[in-house]
Amino acid sequence: MEILQVQPHDVDRFWNDCAPLLQKALDKGRGESSLMGLRQNLLNGQTQLWIVFEEEQKVIACGISTIIQYELKRVFRGLYLGGEKVEKWMKEMDSECEKYALLWGCKDIEWFGRKGWMKKTAPLGYSEGYTIMRREL
Repeated sequence: MEILQVQPHDVDRFWNDCAPLLQKALDKGRGESSLMGLRQNLLNGQTQLWIVFEEEQKVIACGISTIIQYELKRVFRGLYLGGEKVEKWMKEMDSECEKYALLWGCKDIEWFGRKGWMKKTAPLGYSEGYTIMRREL
């Protein structure tokens, strides 16, 4: 198992493997983003692409993060995560994201996701931070 944070100039090298996994994550969302928009933000450095490889460089998961600068602190925010065999790579993904967050001076890590992710992230020390109420107009 290997986890790679992809530089903007290498995004297109991995995009065809990641797009279907990210589309699954988008499909469970509420229409906030498109694959084209995600790719553009990765290419211009606004967001970061994370890839989980299994043996022989097979992509089994992809995630997208960003750094948020609040008034009083900087936070690593995971936006999208899609893939398989989560139990095999979640701990290592968290560790790699933590290293990246510390490198950028972040004080917290937060992930956006459905309630089911709480079961997977609670053993890593995560707790529910916010509840978002939403209503379509």
